[in-house]
Amino acid sequence: METGFDSGSTLDYVYRNRASGITAVGKAVDWMYLNSIGWRGIRVRKQNVERLLTEAIARLRSEGKPVHIADIAAGHGRYVLDAIAGDARGADQIVFRDASDLNIERGTALIAERRLSAMARFEKGDAFDRKSLESMLPRPTLAVISGLYELFPENAALRESLAG
Repeated sequence: METGFDSGSTLDYVYRNRASGITAVGKAVDWMYLNSIGWRGIRVRKQNVERLLTEAIARLRSEGKPVHIADIAAGHGRYVLDAIAGDARGADQIVFRDASDLNIERGTALIAERRLSAMARFEKGDAFDRKSLESMLPRPTLAVISGLYELFPENAALRESLAG
């Protein structure tokens, strides 16, 4: 209720998929919430993104290219971090961007918790600002956008984002 049902905080909670509550009834209600069809689908999307990231990273490595990942609307960045967790060569650099200070704060904490601060960082950014996206350093060799575009009915902003 605090952050909205399409926010990075809510999605991170759904990805963790651990029911909580003060009482047994509260925990049961939370379990039902987390197991609703919509949230189960979101977790399948996370698995698909992780699989595709793993495949794309392997392809870049096989071509001798650096793996510079940019997630332009990262939320907390959990699905990218989970995708590289099992691979010591997962990425050379990861830049997570988000417009929300709360997402940046929590994503930065997640990076620190996983001891990945040398290769990953969060920065504030607008996923629809073409010039800002074009100026990202290091230049991404793999870009991620998941769970954002479908929230916006107008194509002009999406085209600007994709062009960036």
